[in-house]
Amino acid sequence: MAHIKIKKGLDIPIDGAPLGSIRFLPPSSSICLDFSPFHSIQPHLLVKPGDSVAIGQPLVEDKQNPGRFWVSPACGQVSEILRGPKRVLNGILIVRDGVDRHVELPSKEEIIPFLCQTGLINYFWMRPFHVPVRSSLLPRSIFVKALESAPFTPSTEMQIGDQSEVFQAGLSFLSKLARVYLISRKDFGSFNDVTHHTAEGPHPVSNPSLHIQLIDPIRKSTDVVWTIDAWGVLAIGTALTKNRLLTEKIISIAGTGFSEDLRGYYRAHIGNALDFTASGRILSGDPLMGKIQPFLGFFDSVCSSIIESEERQPLHFFRFFTKYFTFSKTYFSRQKIFGFTTHLHGEERPFIDSLAYDRVMPLKIPTVPLVKAIIAENFERAEALGLLEVAPEDFALSTFVCPSKVEMVEIVENGLHRFATDVLT
Repeated sequence: MAHIKIKKGLDIPIDGAPLGSIRFLPPSSSICLDFSPFHSIQPHLLVKPGDSVAIGQPLVEDKQNPGRFWVSPACGQVSEILRGPKRVLNGILIVRDGVDRHVELPSKEEIIPFLCQTGLINYFWMRPFHVPVRSSLLPRSIFVKALESAPFTPSTEMQIGDQSEVFQAGLSFLSKLARVYLISRKDFGSFNDVTHHTAEGPHPVSNPSLHIQLIDPIRKSTDVVWTIDAWGVLAIGTALTKNRLLTEKIISIAGTGFSEDLRGYYRAHIGNALDFTASGRILSGDPLMGKIQPFLGFFDSVCSSIIESEERQPLHFFRFFTKYFTFSKTYFSRQKIFGFTTHLHGEERPFIDSLAYDRVMPLKIPTVPLVKAIIAENFERAEALGLLEVAPEDFALSTFVCPSKVEMVEIVENGLHRFATDVLT
């Protein structure tokens, strides 16, 4: 067992943390199969509005990989096909009928067909490029993220609870496919059929890119590694041991936009509607990586709310004492926790301070040169600088502390998509 310890990073002192123990969140009348993370997939719709569906019934099939499905997270009637620009599939809305009917799961003898037919393969990401996995590209190793460090995210221990045997079943099943690396906190416990490593430090200590770089580095585009979080493994274990699909997860509702009575941890239905009362913008996801959408995202376990603000504050950086957080020590504050808003305090401009990013980037990559290479679409140079090793989430903190307000997460996400399209097609 190796121990990963990092010092570079940042635990953002953000107000509005979830409070108390786990509560139950009644399922919303409508549940959404969120398809937005899979825009690189060519979907073939298997249902239309008005069709009745059961939990686990295939709703979408991958045209490029027949037999790989996205299945229904709820039992009821398809009410709407959600589409974005150019009719891109964003999701499928299902009105619950109050009865949980599960379809019969396929044989568990063959690992890849079982994962594809049950939709469980969609909880994995593939490296390099950070794209949905392709069942034809088998991994040399699988990294299981069993720790969380992003703001407001429920701990892995909360997700697993008293289901360690179910979690172990999922790990053992994956170990038949490839070597499994389990990354967790020191006091997580021991599990079989895995290579167990521990980690500590500030965010982004939970990001798989860091674990892969230190344990099983990616050197070329053919070094295929899969990643999955602990809830995904628990979902696989549930299908194996209970012959049904897991439809609940622990989520947090947090942020200064929510009242203290609402903030907390909840056992919620996946794809639940985020129709809460808030005084700010509601995000599916944590404050660093969350997106505005009315339902809980496919991979999300946080619903956060940030108060919106467009109030101009002239010369605010000349104030000696202030209530605002500053990473660059522009001014002084005695506060230990801060109520952030959507105010950027400036607009996008050229890079002016490359050293700021190095203080929050534990990966051994040159942040600014890599981002500039992506902007210039010089993918040969970007690959040499480490593009194959990263995911968009690795640049969330760099974007947060950026004095130039450059949206590096979006730049890296678009760059990885374009590069993957060129290499994998």
